[in-house]
Amino acid sequence: MADTPAHLDAAIRTLASLGFTDLEATVYAALVSGEGDTGYALAKATGKPVANVYKAIESLEAKGAIVVAGVEPRTLRAVDPGELIGALRSRFEGRASEAEQALKALHSADDREGLFRLKTTEQAWERASAMIRGAERTLLIDAFPNTLGPIEADIEDAARRGVKVVALTYSDEHELPGTRRLVHRLGATVLDWRHDEQLILNADAERMMMAQFSIGAKSVLQAIWTDSLFLSMHYYDSFFCQFVVHQIDGHIERHGGPRSISNLMDELMDVRLAKTPGFERYYGEAMAKRIPDLPPRQQRGKGAASEGSP
Repeated sequence: MADTPAHLDAAIRTLASLGFTDLEATVYAALVSGEGDTGYALAKATGKPVANVYKAIESLEAKGAIVVAGVEPRTLRAVDPGELIGALRSRFEGRASEAEQALKALHSADDREGLFRLKTTEQAWERASAMIRGAERTLLIDAFPNTLGPIEADIEDAARRGVKVVALTYSDEHELPGTRRLVHRLGATVLDWRHDEQLILNADAERMMMAQFSIGAKSVLQAIWTDSLFLSMHYYDSFFCQFVVHQIDGHIERHGGPRSISNLMDELMDVRLAKTPGFERYYGEAMAKRIPDLPPRQQRGKGAASEGSP
């Protein structure tokens, strides 16, 4: 295997990343590619010492990666790669679950608020998913198409739980059933001139995340999240105002005038800042209860907007 083809080299590196030693990965890859079915033949094919190859074979058998038939000279067969990866995945998930339970038993709640940096895509998606799953009443989203895919199922689950979800998107690619979806009327233009991807989330005006990814959302350029009530609440209010503007703008764009704008405004009133847990926690429930539930504009009496009024 002195002139190892690129795909074989990649397979060896991948196996090594899954917990195999370099020699185990090399022997398994050689066996899968048909370069030998005995320890001696594999040693010759790989250019590794015979004794070391036999040790690797014993280890691979213990890991369930190969099966051995007969007596000396024993015939070796690689377990099908799909079966091997499936077994490794199952083993990893079991160990990960055990580790999660053990770490939860050690964890003590930290009530300190902060502003935290996310460095990897894995961190960003896990934080976004956790934030969406933890939303109680409201969830505001501003997302480019490639950043919606990894969290689309979580968003739909939140909507099914009764969370009021409003999402500003930049294309019709994701339907997001159960949500109030606003498509940016200049979305195609924005996607054309932006050389990055963005995802902004605000859950209940209690937690906020802002992430900037490379094109295709392959890597994080910069990302932060915070559980600061002060930051989350005030950004929520700004977010809400942005959505109102897009709602009005889109209506005027479609209908050529301000007809029924009052009714459209009413649709967003149940996700305004005063309706969030963050507002209640920051100002207190007593203050929140002093903010009345406004009736629809057409029921507010004198001065209410009517059809066709500006």
